[in-house]
Amino acid sequence: TKPQVEDNTYRYSPEEAAFYRLLTEFVSSGRAYASELQERDGRAVMLVLYAIQKLASSSVAAIRRALRKRLARIRETDEALGEARRRLGDYEEAELDPDLLDRVSELEEEIASLTASLSLMQDEAPRLRELLDAAERITDETKIASLIELVERRFSGRQVLFFTEYK
Repeated sequence: TKPQVEDNTYRYSPEEAAFYRLLTEFVSSGRAYASELQERDGRAVMLVLYAIQKLASSSVAAIRRALRKRLARIRETDEALGEARRRLGDYEEAELDPDLLDRVSELEEEIASLTASLSLMQDEAPRLRELLDAAERITDETKIASLIELVERRFSGRQVLFFTEYK
């Protein structure tokens, strides 16, 4: 069967428009940040930003879950970093015996590893929280409601298969 292609337009609610505006600013800031990084790190940041855009084009619910997970990972990393710095400080305050030097070196490596995690921009966590707050204000997604209405109107009682593409 030849596919039926139909364009359907809808307008974002004010909450959706505000969220997508913030998301666009977030991605633009991330791209600018990525351009200042070494090539490999810049590509990694761009890949994450691309994935965020792709999720957001799927649904606000999908991007909301991803933002929560990313914030949780940042929080866990910050907590681990604080704990490692505290432990290192304990060693630095004491008279170091040669047996402890290996432990100090391990802690320094742990701190370096934790601080080297991929950031999408400076002050990423507050920006992610702002995006998440905007996403939380969206109670009904216009796109999803439009799709449900279209399926009920045009394809009532039939199976429907959706293909989506992010451009």
